[in-house]
Amino acid sequence: MKKENRTVWGDVTVKEEVIYNGKKYTRIKGKWVDSNYTTVPNLQKILDKLFEEQRNPDDFTLEELIAEGDRFKEADNYHLAIKYYVTALEATQDLKTYRYVLPKLTSCYRGQGQAKVAIGLFEKLTRQYGGKLHSAPLCTSVGAAYCDIKEYEKARACADKAFAMSGGKASGELNALYGRLRKETTGSGRYE
Repeated sequence: MKKENRTVWGDVTVKEEVIYNGKKYTRIKGKWVDSNYTTVPNLQKILDKLFEEQRNPDDFTLEELIAEGDRFKEADNYHLAIKYYVTALEATQDLKTYRYVLPKLTSCYRGQGQAKVAIGLFEKLTRQYGGKLHSAPLCTSVGAAYCDIKEYEKARACADKAFAMSGGKASGELNALYGRLRKETTGSGRYE
């Protein structure tokens, strides 16, 4: 017997299924499957949209919005992760929440090939909040976005800021960013 996939929000349990063209689809581990438990890659976005139309993000707490964004990000459903992260940010003015969510949000934009959107958001919010907004994960994500658009000096500045903010202990993501900078600027693995 297959275990039903359900998401629990407080006292409410939501079964993640939709009916599309007369067929029932269920989301399992972030991916939609048909009645034979076969993934249907060409229908993922359509089924996501149908399922999301049944839900109202305004009914979620801030923590639930972030958790839902995390769940979609983990499943590479960036468009839905963005929806929940943006809704979470719109629901608060708390700088601590911004510092926690923004690296995730900028990473999702990068996952969609929208590095310039990630950078624009970072620059806009930096003008609004200043350096108080910055964190090592955010600077790392934005540095990678600058790499995506081949602005290596800005990428290096973000990487160096992330390194300093982390007390000189680079995360795996930051090490990957430095490696990418070296590779893309010299081809030899050495940044110049």
